[in-house]
Amino acid sequence: MIESIFPSTVRVAQGDPQQMEGELYPQEESFVTKSVMKRRREFTAGRLLARSLLNEFGLTDFPLLMGKHREPLWPEVLCGSITHTQNYCAVVVARKHDVTSLGLDAVLPQDVRENIWPAFCSPKELAGLEALPPQSRQQQAALIFSAKESLYKCLFPVLECWIDFKDVEIQVGSSGYFNAEFAIDKKGFKKGTRVRGQYYFQPPYLLTGITWTGL
Repeated sequence: MIESIFPSTVRVAQGDPQQMEGELYPQEESFVTKSVMKRRREFTAGRLLARSLLNEFGLTDFPLLMGKHREPLWPEVLCGSITHTQNYCAVVVARKHDVTSLGLDAVLPQDVRENIWPAFCSPKELAGLEALPPQSRQQQAALIFSAKESLYKCLFPVLECWIDFKDVEIQVGSSGYFNAEFAIDKKGFKKGTRVRGQYYFQPPYLLTGITWTGL
């Protein structure tokens, strides 16, 4: 379950955007007035799930707005992350006195096609994929992609700087863990610094998550 990749202090909500009912706050609605139906549905699902978790923390009637880089603007005392893909949406939220920042991503492995692997994989990662049995490469490539997405979502609110796909390399371990190792010096992180995350296969989805308690 998705709960397995986050500590107990992190609240989780998930669902199918097509099965969810509810309305956006007017302030939230303004971000999707010109969006296609798929985007509106996914955006609405994320906000409704986030709203349910904010209510658990005693925060009601809080519109979850977007920053200039489309990041969710959480209440000052909380951190969170939102992900959505085909027929699936999930949100995680925690108090900042427990967690500095969170990153969550979900992907359908078959959507991470081989022709785009060079866009997000380093030469070392590509060589690692090539060394795997053919039947394992797709899943591993999707894990690398999703792990980097989770890292960006987790650290952007903290660093306030872009983390490129090639700025980190993913090292996949056993028992559902991975390390994201910085390949260059980045604001607040030296080359070689590792950030640990977890992954879980919730068929047909691959989920990755990072709980950051540093800085």
